[in-house]
Amino acid sequence: MIWDFTPTQVMKGEVNYNLNDFYRDLGKQVKTNYGKYLSGDKFKNCCNLFWLFCHYQAIMLSEEEIAQNLVGFEPPMSKELITMTCELCQEDGKMLGAIYQNLFLKYFSQALKESWGDEEKATSRTLALVNLYINRHVKQWLA
Repeated sequence: MIWDFTPTQVMKGEVNYNLNDFYRDLGKQVKTNYGKYLSGDKFKNCCNLFWLFCHYQAIMLSEEEIAQNLVGFEPPMSKELITMTCELCQEDGKMLGAIYQNLFLKYFSQALKESWGDEEKATSRTLALVNLYINRHVKQWLA
């Protein structure tokens, strides 16, 4: 995808770009690149697969870890296909990672106040909140 802003600007909150915006733009990109070949469920599955690879890039999984996560995926993905898809999603994964970081920063300040300055407790609470937020969006998209 192409943006007129950087992942750093998103992470710092200088630009308002969120998970819904990212998924919308990802859908547009998939439609542009593959729309004439895919429709209906195949199109949605393709969007979800690319989102999954962007997510794996955002959380910095290695190709080996990605391959382990995709065990049982039908049809199976070859190592070459995993490598190629990781390369395709690398820059998009950086943007998604910036969205995740922005969410973390947004919730961490609140959690730190509520935890009376206990950084470990605040970090744990923040990660739980961010994961909940992300999971809600993912369930919405996959429905």
